[in-house]
Amino acid sequence: MTVPGKGGRPAVSGSGFDEILFGHETALRNGHHAAAAFYYHFVRKDGMQRRMKISLNPLVKALDMISASGNDAAIHFGWGGDIMKFQKLFCDDNGESHWEDVDITLEERSFAPPAQKIEVSERERVKHTMFLRLRSGWNEPIHPTPVMQKLVCLAGTVRVTASDSEFRDIGPGDVWHMEDKRGKGHHTVVTSTEDFEALIIQYE
Repeated sequence: MTVPGKGGRPAVSGSGFDEILFGHETALRNGHHAAAAFYYHFVRKDGMQRRMKISLNPLVKALDMISASGNDAAIHFGWGGDIMKFQKLFCDDNGESHWEDVDITLEERSFAPPAQKIEVSERERVKHTMFLRLRSGWNEPIHPTPVMQKLVCLAGTVRVTASDSEFRDIGPGDVWHMEDKRGKGHHTVVTSTEDFEALIIQYE
């Protein structure tokens, strides 16, 4: 089945939905753009609706990678049992730090009975949680992470460069998992005009 897109947008095949709306949204903080995204809003005749939000940060990074490679490529977006991802920074046996994309598998299960089942990942045991703020222009020396931890960006953007020179731009909604506790470490700089704010989840 092929569902026509709205406003001349590309059709989506095999979706099972009868109407697809395309749009964008922008969040402002202190007069600056804090987050921006495109979204598809799926509507079925029986009233079921689903919204798929596409952050501009990973989309821009994907297009940059395609442009740099000079190769043809396709970007696929999934929904309904799709795989979430986070960005992992780890250290190899030689002390070099590298980036890796990690899939998160979601399974439908009872999470808050008597509410209906929802899609959730496996639980992880953590030790500490905290919030942090890095002021605009903040630029730290190269260092390894002190403990294994995850960072969930709430506002602003940082550029994090691994010792192998690959960098990632971490923006609102991105999850960065740090495991480079030894070796050459990484460099972080706030690249947004606004402060960088994040939630930290520490495992040790």
